[in-house]
Amino acid sequence: MNPHRTDQIDAPASRTRPRRGTRLSPAAAWATTGTAFLAVQTWVIVRWLADGDVSPTRPPEYGLSPARQAVFTTGEVAVVLAVIVCAWWIIRDLRRKGQVTIHAALFIGYGSAHWMDPVMNYRHWGFANTNATLHVTSWAPYLPGWSGPERLPQPLIFATGLFFPLLILWIWLALGLAHKLAALRPHWGRLRLAAALLPPVMALDAIAESLLIHVGAFAYVGASPRYSLFGGHWYQLPLAEPLLCSVLFVLPTALLIVTAQTQGREVPLFSGTQHMAGTRRVWMRLLSGIGFTHMTLLLWLVAISFFLQHPTIPQDTPPFLRM
Repeated sequence: MNPHRTDQIDAPASRTRPRRGTRLSPAAAWATTGTAFLAVQTWVIVRWLADGDVSPTRPPEYGLSPARQAVFTTGEVAVVLAVIVCAWWIIRDLRRKGQVTIHAALFIGYGSAHWMDPVMNYRHWGFANTNATLHVTSWAPYLPGWSGPERLPQPLIFATGLFFPLLILWIWLALGLAHKLAALRPHWGRLRLAAALLPPVMALDAIAESLLIHVGAFAYVGASPRYSLFGGHWYQLPLAEPLLCSVLFVLPTALLIVTAQTQGREVPLFSGTQHMAGTRRVWMRLLSGIGFTHMTLLLWLVAISFFLQHPTIPQDTPPFLRM
């Protein structure tokens, strides 16, 4: 993995004059999308805060074994430290290149997308966040058209909330594989490269998610036991999840970057910002990243929600993962 290899896709602003016309550039289209997502987020969060029901769903004295509590505390500390380290590297890279990089746009985009976490429970409770870490009552009922549970825990650090910016680690892992494969097979097209990357990316996702599930961060309680790894147990993983995560979230983003890098051009997400300068260029690139990350995450979350409709949850689901 080498996320530093983005010199060509984060090239300085061009001095050439823009072409005249009314056609919306890709950057403008994605920035408009990002602005729309932020507007909906603001509407949801403001209404949630105005109602004042932000207390935890369970009292702080909710009992846990010392070992389980130590795991959760370690997880929360690890997330905070990981976010700090990632932010430090991204800021240093941004300053070195003198502009908003693709990594900065994705990092901020994923960080601002945590409000969409409840989407998997939009119609039916099928995804359980732990109620034993630092959390508040979710803003889920304030999402437009919500018909899921009225009271859900919303962790603030582990493994949602502050964890969301760390989704960029999934992208960096895929980028590392993509760069190595593209170097070995430079004549391969995007589809062939995607097909070759799919199995290892799916395997990495299954390993990472299984680890988070086993430590108790969350659970796919609404998955069908028949079509899940460890089906019928609280730590089950729906077979569709690694596929949907890879196809809808990880690979489109990684291929977008590696293709631009190998072709020596601007990442398409930022196309149209070359002639801009100053604050306008900064905001256009940031909003483009926010729009793109929100859209790919929304597609993934909505898609997996269709596989979390089982009427009963596993009988061995622990209390800290129940409503």
